[in-house]
Amino acid sequence: MNNCIFCKIVKGEIEAKKIYENDISIGILDVNPLTKGHCLIISKRHIQWFYELEDDEFEKVFRAVKIVARKIKDVLNPEVVCMIVRGLRIPHVHIILIPSFKEDIVGRFFALLDAVQSFPPSTKEDIENKLLKLKDAIQNFSQENLKKEMDKIAVLLRIDD
Repeated sequence: MNNCIFCKIVKGEIEAKKIYENDISIGILDVNPLTKGHCLIISKRHIQWFYELEDDEFEKVFRAVKIVARKIKDVLNPEVVCMIVRGLRIPHVHIILIPSFKEDIVGRFFALLDAVQSFPPSTKEDIENKLLKLKDAIQNFSQENLKKEMDKIAVLLRIDD
């Protein structure tokens, strides 16, 4: 697709901090990270939805996800590596991997989500407390500091097969 930013990255028309590549997909660091190591696994073929990938493409894309997630876990040691599959804002298959560290913006978001969905139900006060902690994390969030670390992180996460 002509205006697709991910297609341009795949073709090398736009620079990206590539950390992984196979014949079906590439892994790049996100240009607007939520946490250090936040990256994307992108299908090389332009297609919007992951469930429309051919079986062999699906296997290789998600194998890449697993390889990169393990590398993130080994190198950066987050509590967890979150995975989100999208195709809305940028209509091109991409799997988002976001390392979550204790008390970061991602961890606090999921703590709030857990409180809302918990069984037995959380108290209103507990939910409000988690919402305030998320608000605090958002107010103290500095993407600029993360962007300064991206070159170093790209080297640390680079996987050569």
